[in-house]
Amino acid sequence: MKKSLIAILTFSIGSLLLTCALCESLVWIFNLRNLIPPPPESTEQDPYTENPYIITCKDFLFFHIPFSNYIQKRADYEVDYKINSHGFRGPEISCSSKNQKKRILLIGDSMVEGHGLDFNSTLPFLMNENLSSFGYEVINVGVQGGSPVYYATNLDRYLQFNPDIVVMMLYENDLWEDRQREQNYNSLEYFDDINKLLSTSKKGFLDNLFISSKIKLIFNQIEKSAAEQEIDVNIIKVNKNINLLPTSSPFDTKIKSVKENWEMSSKYLDICFNEFTSKKVEFFLVYLNLIPYLDLKLFPTINPDFKKVSASIDTFSSNWAKGKNIKFLSLSPYTKELFLNKNVFDVIIQDDGHPTKETMTHIEKIIREWILSNLDKSN
Repeated sequence: MKKSLIAILTFSIGSLLLTCALCESLVWIFNLRNLIPPPPESTEQDPYTENPYIITCKDFLFFHIPFSNYIQKRADYEVDYKINSHGFRGPEISCSSKNQKKRILLIGDSMVEGHGLDFNSTLPFLMNENLSSFGYEVINVGVQGGSPVYYATNLDRYLQFNPDIVVMMLYENDLWEDRQREQNYNSLEYFDDINKLLSTSKKGFLDNLFISSKIKLIFNQIEKSAAEQEIDVNIIKVNKNINLLPTSSPFDTKIKSVKENWEMSSKYLDICFNEFTSKKVEFFLVYLNLIPYLDLKLFPTINPDFKKVSASIDTFSSNWAKGKNIKFLSLSPYTKELFLNKNVFDVIIQDDGHPTKETMTHIEKIIREWILSNLDKSN
């Protein structure tokens, strides 16, 4: 009887393994896996058109195709974008510091990534140069279009670098970006080889199998991450209240919808805070805004109401940080001073709106000194 049961069990397992092997072979032969594509050939790219070097996915919302290389070009600038194996702009990043320095991650959108600037003029590069002598190295994980929902869905990508400190920069169009990403989320696909972006993932033989990736996908759909659960909740809220739908432009957001939009987006910040805290990573928050200090006669497409929107987000960010007992820096007083004392297009790039090289150098100094002063207090 026992021998019969063993024989049946052996036959069943063998049949299952043979079926799996056959299916796996067919997948490879007919190239049925959904893989991250190779980067397109290097070309000039207007940053305000669709970027072929960035692809969307459900795991991380979107990312630069690893090893992409292109030229970001407009009338007033022409800069190289070189993407590392993790999908971030800049040189390769090791999983941990090789020189025993404490590691600071800069999280943010195009302001951190360095829109319109050579890489050696970007916030992360400048800060890394200036903090090196203090025993810190600074890593860029900023990406154009980033916002709180993006940061919450990319925590695995950030934490693979074993940071000691995270500095997250919020920007005044973040709430609009969040609602846009949520509305498009359910149409996104998964990649079977998404773990390529994660150095810390153990890529054994089984990880390369199509069937293995599909089993993981099924489990992910059954047990959604905290960020995915929040996306679902926010989609329902927007469906019930059309006033929360993203407007055609982030700078046309109405003041009456800001409070509820902030409450929705702050849930993603909660997720980030909880994850960083659990990993004993010190969390700093920065808010950058530019719109309140612009002469809107020069920028007629910006809704005058947006000045109030931006100021409100500044207040909400400050209150959120106080509630979590984390360090917060509003750059509003500093950007206001810049606009008062300089020509507007010395502060921001003409026909673009992003900070100039001189402005970024000024911002870096303010943030760096603020970080150092707070690290002194905590040490």
